[in-house]
Amino acid sequence: MSRTSLPLFAAVLRNLREQAACTQGELEQAAGYERGRVSKIERGDRLLACTELERLVHLLGYDHPAEVVDRASAALSLLPSFVVDSPGSLSGLSLREHRILEAGAGAVLRGFEGTFRELAGSAVIARRWQQERATATRLWERLKTEPETKRQQVVNQVTGFHTWAMCERLCAESIRAAAHDAGETRLLADLALLAAVKAPGGEAWRSHLQGYAHAFVGNSWRVAGNLREAVISFQRSDALSAEAPPETCPLDRSRRLSLKAALRRNQQLYSEAIALFEEARLMVSDLGQVARLLIDKASVYEKCGAFGAALGELDQAAPLVADVGDLRLEWLLESNRALNLWHLNHFAEASGVLEKRVKPLTLELGKALD
Repeated sequence: MSRTSLPLFAAVLRNLREQAACTQGELEQAAGYERGRVSKIERGDRLLACTELERLVHLLGYDHPAEVVDRASAALSLLPSFVVDSPGSLSGLSLREHRILEAGAGAVLRGFEGTFRELAGSAVIARRWQQERATATRLWERLKTEPETKRQQVVNQVTGFHTWAMCERLCAESIRAAAHDAGETRLLADLALLAAVKAPGGEAWRSHLQGYAHAFVGNSWRVAGNLREAVISFQRSDALSAEAPPETCPLDRSRRLSLKAALRRNQQLYSEAIALFEEARLMVSDLGQVARLLIDKASVYEKCGAFGAALGELDQAAPLVADVGDLRLEWLLESNRALNLWHLNHFAEASGVLEKRVKPLTLELGKALD
């Protein structure tokens, strides 16, 4: 059977193998294949599942095989666009000629210092992250209907929950629970850590993911008023996150810093808390996150008696909160505003904020701790 082009998986494997300076025989031996199987795969004569391709790429020495495959696939799939619309056509090329063209285009691509490949790969990776987050959302909707006694069993045994996206989602739910149930906050943080421990990937990635989860465990201890255990959890988080995060990491690095800053605030280490909030602020662009960091920073100023500075931070946050339309953020903003006005003896103004803004929002949110 004649063939004028190669399947994408074949081109991806061959190019990555050659970049890793690994022979077909060496890869076959590492993978436990019979002799000649890699050659057949690279000729397109043997089908290859995505999971098996990622396994082979991992054996070639790439730390994050799924991301590497996504990038290589995106780059190689776009290579024909250089010539496909020209007067000549790829359809008339022999297999050998197509291989020469692919190798030459790959060299041109590398000559752009990876920019073209990075842009294409980033789009593919971002789409995959979105899909994985959507899957985690669906799983959470099912998990939250289960009794607390069964949730840990589900997360422990069902492999669908062993993902970074599920860890991230459980961490977010732990934060949401902090407004009404300190015990639920802790349980959800523990589930997030379990998902992180069970998640696949290289050692560096799994360490980073567990470090992320430990920060939320520490926050759950802080919410419960146990600062000693909170400090221990953050020490574990720091140790696990000591190395730089992977080049492409879906996790929000600012969250760990902001949670640590909240702990420092409770420890009355105000200068360190403010510095951590400012460092976290440099990492985010989302309006809601920026507003939350400004409100949290204002709470530190309030604790150390700088009430005017606190109101200044809240004034910066106010237009962002209005744009986001998050009732919880609005409640935090107005509650902190009333508190700082009271500290400054502006009692009438504080009373107005409480009656007109804080009380209605509290009733609408219906959170017990609020």
